[in-house]
Amino acid sequence: MAAIAQVVPTATAATFDAYAADLAPDLAVTINGAPVAHDKAAWVAMERHRLGKLDRHVISYTPGWDSILVLDECDDRSDVPAGVIADPRYRTRAIRYTFGDDHLVHAIGIIETEGLMIRP
Repeated sequence: MAAIAQVVPTATAATFDAYAADLAPDLAVTINGAPVAHDKAAWVAMERHRLGKLDRHVISYTPGWDSILVLDECDDRSDVPAGVIADPRYRTRAIRYTFGDDHLVHAIGIIETEGLMIRP
């Protein structure tokens, strides 16, 4: 699945256009079951705003038949005003990218909670 190279790593200014190219126009994105973007344009605008402002560590990923599941830990600093010292608020997330027959991402489902993953 070629999209692994786009959806697993954290997007950068250099890789963002390739990431966006793998998204379908009818993309739907949810966080904890609540809709946050109803199309590609809305999600791309949200993600472009986060470029360089997301401290993210991918724990693992699993490619499925029509999806990729990514587990990560991140601190979204996109809403921190310039000049303010960030107060890290890490979250642990499971992100499921679902692909259509056209090999584009048609749905992104994010389940997240506060805190870092505890490994026994």
